[in-house]
Amino acid sequence: MPGLIQSFQAVRSPPPQKRSGSCKDSVISLDWHLHSPPDLVRGSVVFGEMLLQVIDKSIEIISFKGALNLHIKHSEPFKRRCSDCKHQDTKLETWEFLPEGTLLLRGTYKLPFSALIQGNLPATSDTPNTCSSYNLQAEIKVRSTSRPSTPLVTTISERPLTVSALASVTDAPRYSTHAFRPIGVTAAADIDPVLQPSEANKASISLSGLRQTASAGGEALWRVRRAAWRLEETIKSTALACERHKRGDAEELNGIARTKTRLLSCKDYHDTWKTSEDGGTAHVEFDFGLNHKTALSRPAKYHDDLTAVGGMEVSHSLVVELVMVKEHRVGDRDKKMLASGVVQVLRIPYKVVLSSTGIDWENEGLPRYQDACLGPPDYR
Repeated sequence: MPGLIQSFQAVRSPPPQKRSGSCKDSVISLDWHLHSPPDLVRGSVVFGEMLLQVIDKSIEIISFKGALNLHIKHSEPFKRRCSDCKHQDTKLETWEFLPEGTLLLRGTYKLPFSALIQGNLPATSDTPNTCSSYNLQAEIKVRSTSRPSTPLVTTISERPLTVSALASVTDAPRYSTHAFRPIGVTAAADIDPVLQPSEANKASISLSGLRQTASAGGEALWRVRRAAWRLEETIKSTALACERHKRGDAEELNGIARTKTRLLSCKDYHDTWKTSEDGGTAHVEFDFGLNHKTALSRPAKYHDDLTAVGGMEVSHSLVVELVMVKEHRVGDRDKKMLASGVVQVLRIPYKVVLSSTGIDWENEGLPRYQDACLGPPDYR
């Protein structure tokens, strides 16, 4: 949506008015009736009808408009004490349900509406950096024609919307290789990239090159003394300046970047490695996810992966940490390996996608033969 970043600016809230429905002496009532699915996602269309019930004998429309709004609240705004920097609103779509001067008799009127929720917009979220929310808002001003002395009646009807984001990644296993050239060790990983909050993902890591020939004719062996993994969440946002604080400087035009990284879960592995000293290899398989407690022993509060206009980004990474101890032996191979006192810490980050709504169907992986119940075709 062109110019959407620039349009993330505060709109002062109107004075308190009657929000929705009808009171005892009201001449009208408003209600949103949605036909679109309740689980909205980015890139989908929200549509339905605005129900206007005329309670009075007849009314005249002064104005009748509706809008789809996006509200963003910054926990650390561009200017700390500026309400306009802290609260930023954008009208994504507007409708004029009825023109001025329209006369309506008592009854119920259905006025259709629709709007596209762009795929680059943020999902409904409440992160330490920002809070994003959507709502439908309609405002009507009418005059009772049967009671000319009655003042203008203004009614506002609001309905919140929940918008989710589908993961834009294939669900096929992800293979990666990291080579640690200073010690000659290679780590190959096989990880399920899409993580469901209520389930555990599988990961396997294989190490090679652990057995080496020393320059003095002896042998060296790297052993895994300690292994651990942790699941981290990184939240990025950009605090934009309101119109009052934009002065033309690059920082004020582009905003201030905010980044926070926190631990979601972690676990240590000590004796689960399968090691082959002769082959110089080691292998481990483990589960990771949000069902493991954090260092604070509290359930982790997580957010789905997200990339949106305005500098919003939520990402996750699986960090595997290996403590490697070097042992050596000189001469006869029957001699015992001795500790050399050399320790290396290997840290390997792997990108994973956390999604509670699944993946975009366009990114679903093709079926594999081993997943088919009848197996591969047999040509004879």
